[in-house]
Amino acid sequence: MQPAMSRIVDSLPGCVAMPDPHSDQPRAEAAETEAVPVRSGLRIVTSQELLEGKNELVIKHGEEMYRLRLTRSGKLILHK
Repeated sequence: MQPAMSRIVDSLPGCVAMPDPHSDQPRAEAAETEAVPVRSGLRIVTSQELLEGKNELVIKHGEEMYRLRLTRSGKLILHK
């Protein structure tokens, strides 16, 4: 997405610009973005904050355990 378009997306109510997951650029330097709807007041946590430098974490939800895994290609997979 062009920088001007990114500013337009950022100004839309309920939308924030997110890095393009299909970009050839490294994630930290990704120039292209896509609009992702975000509800007002919704807490946003980055995957880096959740994983704290690791490739996996376990999430306990009620009595169930889920494994969140970061793949070598940078994708997140949630397993039950």
